[in-house]
Amino acid sequence: MATIDELLSNTSSGPTNRVGTLESIFSGVASGLIAIPKGFFSLGATLLDLGAGTNKAAEVEAFFDDLTTFDEKAEATAAGKLVETLVNIGVPGGIAFKQGQRLAKSAVRAMQNNTYFKPSKELVETAAGVGKLNTRQTSLLAVGADTAGKTRQDILRQRLKRAKFLTGAAAGGVAEGVFVGDVEGIGTFGDLLGGPTEINREEDKNDPARQLINRIKFGTEGALFTGVLGGIGATIKKLATRSDDAFKNGSQLEKWFFNTIVTNLRAQGKTTKEFFDQSRIEIGKRSSDAVRAKFISKEIEQIIDEIFPPFRGVMAARFKKDSTILKKRDEALKTINDILLSGDPKIINKPILNEAGEELFKQARKETPNLTKDDFIKSLDITRRRQFSTMKQTADFGPIAESEKQKLFNLLKDEPRLKDKANINAILAGLSRIRSKWGDMFTTLGATQSKENFEEFAKIYKKTVSDWLGQTYELFQNRNIMGLESWRPADSVIDKAVKEFQRVAKDKGIPLQREQALYYVNNILKTAKLKPRMAENVGPSFKMPEDFFTKQSSNDKIKDYATVKGLKELEEAGFDRKIFEELLGKTQNPMQTILTATSRLALITRRNEFFSNLDNLSKVAVRDADLFPQKLEAWRKAGSNPALRPKRQSEPFVVDSEADAKRFFGDDFTQIDIDPNKTLEAGSTNPLQGKYARVSTAEALIETNKTNRSSGAMMRMYENFVLYPKATSQMAKTILSPVTHARNFISATAFAAANGIIPLKDPNAVKDAFKFAGANFKGTRQQQEFYEELLELGVVNSNVRLGDLSRLLEDVKFGETMTSDKGLRLLLKPLSRIKKMSEDLYTAEDDFWKIYTFSQEQKRLADALIKSGIKKGETFTDSAGKTVKFTDDYIKREAADIVKNNVPNYDFVGEAIKGLRKAPIGNFVSFPAEILRTGTNIVRRGLKEINETVVRADGTTVKPFQTIGYTRLFGMGATTVAVPYALTEAFRALYNVSSEEMEALRRYVPDWSKNSTLIPIKGEDGKFKYIDFSHTNAYDTLTRPIQNVINAISRGRTDQDGIMDDFLVGLTQATKELGEPFVSESIFTEAALDVLPKGILGRGGISTSGSRVFNPADTYGDKAKKIFLHVFKSQVPFSFDQFKRLGMGVVNEIGVTQKGRFSDYGESYELGDEALGLVGFRAVAVNPAKSLKFKIREYQGGVRDARSLFTAKSLRGGLIDPQDIVQNYINANRALYSVRSDFQKDIDAARALGLSESSLQNEVRDRMSRVDFSTIDNDVFRPLPISDEVRIAFANNAANLGVTNPFLEAFPAILDVQRELRSVPISGGEFPFIENPLLPSTSPVSGPSSLNLGNIDQKTLSQTSRNNLTDRSLFDKLFPFG
Repeated sequence: MATIDELLSNTSSGPTNRVGTLESIFSGVASGLIAIPKGFFSLGATLLDLGAGTNKAAEVEAFFDDLTTFDEKAEATAAGKLVETLVNIGVPGGIAFKQGQRLAKSAVRAMQNNTYFKPSKELVETAAGVGKLNTRQTSLLAVGADTAGKTRQDILRQRLKRAKFLTGAAAGGVAEGVFVGDVEGIGTFGDLLGGPTEINREEDKNDPARQLINRIKFGTEGALFTGVLGGIGATIKKLATRSDDAFKNGSQLEKWFFNTIVTNLRAQGKTTKEFFDQSRIEIGKRSSDAVRAKFISKEIEQIIDEIFPPFRGVMAARFKKDSTILKKRDEALKTINDILLSGDPKIINKPILNEAGEELFKQARKETPNLTKDDFIKSLDITRRRQFSTMKQTADFGPIAESEKQKLFNLLKDEPRLKDKANINAILAGLSRIRSKWGDMFTTLGATQSKENFEEFAKIYKKTVSDWLGQTYELFQNRNIMGLESWRPADSVIDKAVKEFQRVAKDKGIPLQREQALYYVNNILKTAKLKPRMAENVGPSFKMPEDFFTKQSSNDKIKDYATVKGLKELEEAGFDRKIFEELLGKTQNPMQTILTATSRLALITRRNEFFSNLDNLSKVAVRDADLFPQKLEAWRKAGSNPALRPKRQSEPFVVDSEADAKRFFGDDFTQIDIDPNKTLEAGSTNPLQGKYARVSTAEALIETNKTNRSSGAMMRMYENFVLYPKATSQMAKTILSPVTHARNFISATAFAAANGIIPLKDPNAVKDAFKFAGANFKGTRQQQEFYEELLELGVVNSNVRLGDLSRLLEDVKFGETMTSDKGLRLLLKPLSRIKKMSEDLYTAEDDFWKIYTFSQEQKRLADALIKSGIKKGETFTDSAGKTVKFTDDYIKREAADIVKNNVPNYDFVGEAIKGLRKAPIGNFVSFPAEILRTGTNIVRRGLKEINETVVRADGTTVKPFQTIGYTRLFGMGATTVAVPYALTEAFRALYNVSSEEMEALRRYVPDWSKNSTLIPIKGEDGKFKYIDFSHTNAYDTLTRPIQNVINAISRGRTDQDGIMDDFLVGLTQATKELGEPFVSESIFTEAALDVLPKGILGRGGISTSGSRVFNPADTYGDKAKKIFLHVFKSQVPFSFDQFKRLGMGVVNEIGVTQKGRFSDYGESYELGDEALGLVGFRAVAVNPAKSLKFKIREYQGGVRDARSLFTAKSLRGGLIDPQDIVQNYINANRALYSVRSDFQKDIDAARALGLSESSLQNEVRDRMSRVDFSTIDNDVFRPLPISDEVRIAFANNAANLGVTNPFLEAFPAILDVQRELRSVPISGGEFPFIENPLLPSTSPVSGPSSLNLGNIDQKTLSQTSRNNLTDRSLFDKLFPFG
């Protein structure tokens, strides 16, 4: 490795005196600008040369080439050359395109205003472009209107759009043809695709006619390309800014595009953004409710587990036959559950804090963190209580009775593992908190009811709330997993239920056999459903024969028909209710009650709150629409300040009448009919039932009420054998992988940095983020409450990869519900905890940076407003025309909006992308989709902040967020481009790595790293390692396509056909790679396809990397073992391979033994490299010798493919002409040239990476012929040989057909082709043009049809093909007398 002194002192020419990528890029900008006048003056000189026979163009080009060294520095790297080309083409082309459109636009306006000229029919047709106006349209131009509503201006606008577009494209093409400095150096797409725009490079370089025609070709293609780019840009802009109404009222194609593409890619689907925002508020509140339940239940569970250890209890029961611990545990849980549901629920009038009171409470909480709202209100005197609160009817459970508390104390006080009575108080405090939360939710639910419905709600609440909340049953908690029954009552419980049926039947005098009774029991388990509606009769319902509930005579038999009954009716019919509660698995577990009841209540409460909010906002929108004309008139009277012009608010979500529906929605509306059977009610009514909404809104409302339905048999098989292993493999490689946790945390720093926030800069914010992100594990009550607030705002708990995984794992409890045996389930509980803890940790790592970014965005926004002269509490008018008050709540919501839109968030993934998780392809497809969305949003937000103006209360216009915008854009640029570039360049300088060595390195890294950001490390022995920074770079999805294009250009720089063809190749590859995450095989699918036979989509035992999974000659037993291990490897968690390498690195570092130092393939690993791998920066050793084996295999495959282009096409068995045989031979050699040229680069790259000659010879000796290697190594192209077998095949084929052997006529021509090809160097980069000697010449000479050449026959050039003559022959024809 070079020392710093050596790097500083070495300024001479050589490897270290190179042009860096950044210098080359900036030089490319300068060189591209200089090339613009170079192209203009060069064109003028070319025209002069054409008329006067001079060579001024070459002199002009030489002048500009010698003017600066910018062009040489730009040429030094592919990135520099690309920038130079884009600047040279883009600047004049872009300006001309805009000017051309502006000219066309002026003409359109003039014609519309009748100020241009009075159009006759012919003139209008000419101006309108292709096509003619019919008689009716011409008459309409005269009268100015159309009976269908189209005005004269509409017709002209539509017909002249094409003229405007074509004018811009033509102007751009002309500018590119005129101002491009080096047409041949840049090239055209025709160089790759062929056709009329292919640049002519074969003739005299200084021929002005050839140069002029090449410029025309370039300009022609430029016009098309500029038009395509302009059209794409305009289309993207139109789609991005086009409203939903514009799509819906557009053409059939636009409607189709909107309904099938747009709505499936965006998070809001078919609904409006306002509807989506309201739905996210609902989901945020539900998440906050759920996390409160989770915190409390987890705290109670930890205390109970400390007192009654599950493992100790199970072991004692199994081996010592002592179930005391388990019984005491169950008794304690039952007691706590009874306390949880105890009390006297009722609706009472209670003071509730208003907005000012909430602010005052927040200040008080800073001094007393555990202060509750009830205690705070009680501490206020009467005057202040009236000032800061209002009386409101609220749902109340009342305090926990002292007698209930004492029961728990008496039960637990003598337990030896009860460390402190504070644990009992903690349990009781948790119960009080969740009861208070339930009361708040019921209060909110009651507030959504109309006055007439509230009385009924209050009555039902008081009677049944405890029973409704307490209906937790094992049967409904864990219904099925992998299509199997995950919970089934014990045989003894089933037997009790069977006997109970027989007992009741006997009492009624009805004979009932055991088999029939067992059928009824199983039918209850099969048909049981939980009643979600809170009514007077709560609990599960199931199907039962009606005869059990009517009087029967002793001679009657039970009729086998069913009706829906519940536990209450069962009890009234004489059944023992407790037996059937036990049958259904009724639990008295407080943790389960807390989680289940909260989830059920939150779903209903937040849904009704969501509906109520939509209704209230709709009423405001209707009122605003009614008042808008008055507001507009008042604005005009006040002076018509454009910044204060009132704007129409959003349309209502719902309206009360059909007349209003037609007024706001036109014909696109329907009446809302959600949950007519009230299956999702809790003693409440739906506020939107019977109202009117747009069809898309109504459909979205119905969708919010859908519950998951059980899948069919085929779908369950697909889930079990495809989705289930896909989910577990992804789980193994993410949440159960310590290495992935480290990478997850480190890579997420980029999300803050990309928004212009320096990671870890603010120590206090870092400390707070750590505390609040950790609240998911064990935090203070204040931390937990703040986390709940962040959930409501949508800031946290939205990890994209975890969102994909959690949807796949909805039925996977990781061993917790795989058995109905209670003891075994307790034993498996730790496995479930490992999974859950890993999920929480994965979420916390993501939450940390979201909370940190949220806090910094709040600070930036508040500081920006204050600096612009807006004080807290003051109002201002934002850019949307809304009046905003500067409060903490405004800052929080604005900061939360930035985090949600600028940091990957699973809630904002479109349904089409989410749907891919159910396919066997794609791994965490939502993440790259979110990187694309948020990356775009960061740039969009930055530009908005730079240009956004707000109006202060005094009427002054300011731009408060401009600095934030510039900082954000700088952060995005630095994160996506500067940091990866700086790391690569720093390591290149530190280790003295040349550009050639970097290109060689890319040839020997795995395919998935070829377009990555590679950090090179060069050892003192000349051997290389690399760090794939893209694995840790969250924004690699954005930068990788650019790197792909640059790499393609770099690979093609040795040819002589310009860079545009390489640019097109790179662009194609970049598009493919951008879509790779969405269509590539998932982890499990890849492993499965590796081992499946080739006949059924598999690869027959060959992995995607080319290595063998098993040998076809293996025994069936060995094959089965290898297949199992290969597939199992995709499911192995805990970063097994990484830690295995780390272990070998430790052994290698200690060096005391040979055992454990090497892998199965003889590879050793260094401890430092593998330790860095734990945080995503593993240094991977490049092994050219090993990789060369695969390179040789690829080369041999390429040779076979090239040969088949000749043999397969020429020996099909039918008739073939000799010239076709020769042409097939030329095509085969063209492919062979590419294969051998590529392998030559592999050999050179291996040497550049330190592979010795002896090692190189050893690798190729037994794998390829000596002739092949020596000719390639000596830069000699060896054409495809014609074997005796091929000659015999031609003869046999001709004999079978009874014709003359065509190969005999073709063979001499093939020999001529071989002789010509043997003189071609492989390193030339381009296969030469080979004329088929047996084909007649058809290629015309490029250039003018006639030139003034003295006494030469003017027809000679047009009748003679340059491709059919050598240069000497052409010279002799043109100048027969010398």
